[in-house]
Amino acid sequence: MAALTPILETMALRRVFGGLVAVQPVDFQLNPGEIRGIIGPNGAGKTTLVSMICGRIRPTSGRIVFRQRDITKLRADERVRLGIVYTFQLVSVFKSLTARENVIVAAQRRLLAAPGSYLRLDRAVVTRHAQAALAEVGLHSIDARPAGVLPYGHQRLLEIAMALALRPQVLALDEPTQGLAPHEVEALAALIRDMAGRVAVLLIEHNMSFVLDVSHSVTVMDRGSIIAQGTPLEVERDPLVQGVYLGTYPGKRPI
Repeated sequence: MAALTPILETMALRRVFGGLVAVQPVDFQLNPGEIRGIIGPNGAGKTTLVSMICGRIRPTSGRIVFRQRDITKLRADERVRLGIVYTFQLVSVFKSLTARENVIVAAQRRLLAAPGSYLRLDRAVVTRHAQAALAEVGLHSIDARPAGVLPYGHQRLLEIAMALALRPQVLALDEPTQGLAPHEVEALAALIRDMAGRVAVLLIEHNMSFVLDVSHSVTVMDRGSIIAQGTPLEVERDPLVQGVYLGTYPGKRPI
């Protein structure tokens, strides 16, 4: 079987803040439709790496390639139009708008990016796209409620619906289980599994069991470097990974 062509790659990607090296030169690949967990202790460089991929932070050096196109110098909004979408660690929704209106805003953003769209944007089309995204995350029955009165877990799902309305090819989720009840975590896991094959997912998460359960592959970072990659089982059994998390590995670096 021929090897998959990565949808996204980084080459020697590096970020320095003042005298602090947040991310060492990193070579990273993501395949189409893959769910990739990115884990590591606090300060490991996970969010910085993904923020560089999504355009929120400029790399100090190195390259980012998306669908064989160099996007290193593109702004975050330009990457969104290409299909690289990021959801924040803290929920970011328009609380005074209804759930449906929040997703309509996102759907309009995508549809208006097409040439000539200002002349032919159809409200019915926008609404249909928004309703489909809300249905995918299970919020279609409460779409008329203001986002600000929704429980935290529903606001998190609403943010994901907004991201899905942008029709991402790569979706980065930063700590999506934070603040969720156990049953909400299970629903989120089912949603992410359902995305597999359609959307490549980058999952930054401290909930180790969640990552191991939903990911096809896992990348482990420590002090700005990738120290292990593989299937969830391979990563779980890796002595260096165990040492980084449990403090039992003889060669463990201070974190």
